[in-house]
Amino acid sequence: MGRGTARLKRPEYLKEGDVRKIAVLILFLSAFWGCATTEQKPYSQINMASRRFLSLRQIYAGMTRQEVAGVLGSQVIIGYEIHDEETGQYTPLTVKNPYRQEQVADGDKVYEIDYYFVGINAADGQITDDELAPLVFVKDQLMGYGWDYLNKKVKK
Repeated sequence: MGRGTARLKRPEYLKEGDVRKIAVLILFLSAFWGCATTEQKPYSQINMASRRFLSLRQIYAGMTRQEVAGVLGSQVIIGYEIHDEETGQYTPLTVKNPYRQEQVADGDKVYEIDYYFVGINAADGQITDDELAPLVFVKDQLMGYGWDYLNKKVKK
């Protein structure tokens, strides 16, 4: 041995063959460590049409109708249509919000319900109830939202 080189000593409890086996095992494991697979759907089975455009997390009971509209906006962009292929210009495809409104009277109390478009569940060209979220107002004040709230508190 030359100067400055040190030889590592094998621990006494390991035989020479054991060291080689461990080295081969480490090499084998490191070569195949990244080859694990996860269960993923083929690209053709992914429902690309199911998308959420609007989150209701920023609204809460007690807000005014104007405050809710300020947070959620008056329209949702759901996609784009190519306007001119040569220039690459496009126009946004939008849905107006609230998408629909209704009033439900219960005695002298009048519930005003704004149905906001929140996302696409099926690319069928229609906006269905499962793609809307009802927001329930009384005298322009948000009382609650969601289908559970509407069905339990208003449409009993």
